[in-house]
Amino acid sequence: MASQMSIKGGVTYLDQGWSQIVEFLRDVAIRRGVELRDAQVSSIEAGASSVKVSGSVKVSGSEPGFAVVAACVVLAAGTPSASASLLPAMPDAWQQLAPEITAACLDLGLNRPAAHPFVHGIDKPVYLSTHCPPADLAPEGGAVVHVMRYLLPGEEPVSKDMRAELTAHAAMAGITEDSVAASRYLRRMVVAGAFPTPESGGIAGRPGIASTGTDR
Repeated sequence: MASQMSIKGGVTYLDQGWSQIVEFLRDVAIRRGVELRDAQVSSIEAGASSVKVSGSVKVSGSEPGFAVVAACVVLAAGTPSASASLLPAMPDAWQQLAPEITAACLDLGLNRPAAHPFVHGIDKPVYLSTHCPPADLAPEGGAVVHVMRYLLPGEEPVSKDMRAELTAHAAMAGITEDSVAASRYLRRMVVAGAFPTPESGGIAGRPGIASTGTDR
């Protein structure tokens, strides 16, 4: 479905990447009095009128513990399993969630655009997409290309074999070794926290943001 939408209506990419949005939000938060902490959270416990967040902070080789009590907490740890690891128990609404969606990714910085900007697999769930151009993500004359292959639930590919498969797909777009100025390979990256299945109600069956089992 996503591929059909991108082919039909195109995709809008952000010049200079997403980090500028994160940095802007951080700066706004600091100006408004938000305190940012580089800490590792170990548990979240909800009481009748407050939430206790416990963890540790690395300071000069030690890891002193801390606890913060708040009226409410936004839990954004990533996947449902990661979030549930901080709670006393797995929320009931998350019990029937299917496994997370993962993919192997190869990002390529090129010194010249690929001959074919988009190459989609038919017999394999793999694709290549050129993000720059049109987005401004590379020096003048350069290009940024993303190659990705979706993994089956539970699939743990051999790193060198999967990278070779993605590299071969990039070659179909006319990308040669001498055109690659930089590369980044991610063997297993989480794309979505849970696969939408008929048993779980599909996309409409995804748990809501207040499904942690508490009202805090």
